[in-house]
Amino acid sequence: MGYKALALGARWPRNKHVTILDQQGRTMDAIRERRVDVVLDVGANRGFWSKHLRMLGYKGLILAFEPDPETFQHLERMAAGDSQWRVFNCALGSKAGEMDFHVILDGEQTVLSSAFKPLSGTPTIEKRVPVRTVAEVLQSENIGADRRIFLKMDTQGYDLEVFAGVETLDNIVMLQSEVSVVPIYHGMPHYTDALRRYEEAGFDLRDLFVAGLMSNGNVMEYDALMLKRD
Repeated sequence: MGYKALALGARWPRNKHVTILDQQGRTMDAIRERRVDVVLDVGANRGFWSKHLRMLGYKGLILAFEPDPETFQHLERMAAGDSQWRVFNCALGSKAGEMDFHVILDGEQTVLSSAFKPLSGTPTIEKRVPVRTVAEVLQSENIGADRRIFLKMDTQGYDLEVFAGVETLDNIVMLQSEVSVVPIYHGMPHYTDALRRYEEAGFDLRDLFVAGLMSNGNVMEYDALMLKRD
């Protein structure tokens, strides 16, 4: 009956909430499988991703990074009272220093702020923000070689720069990266280039989750969930 309905043109509507819950559940399955006890939430924005991770039952350490000072205040409030959720008002990149961060002016759309300028010409303001590296943060926070790390990146095109700041991959057992099929920022890599880089570093693709669609229904970007190769 289902195939007959499809042949007649019936289609099941996309349900954003069901899709998100499925992604979160599958991600949590991988976290348990790989016995993750440290999560790096890079591009944390207001902290909802990490908050949902807590709601899913993850009790380990979270290090969350958000470069925009105003958005960081929301993240701070979200993490308040959770001693295992540490927050940092900085970007992560391939080397320490400073950079110009382009903040989208439409208040609720700060999730689209990036180190890169948007191709659309959307108005932004530039803020000079500090940049650290994954390697330096792990050292300063005393994250030893015995820990099992999940590196989650959602930096609007800057993920490969974040990844380049990892000196050793020995204890990074899984990663997630937002990869672009259709570029929306100047200078962001294509998803095939990003996936190739992660595969060359020893990670295999576990899941591709649709993270954004274009108006014509084509995929604009994915969240790529990858596990360290055995």
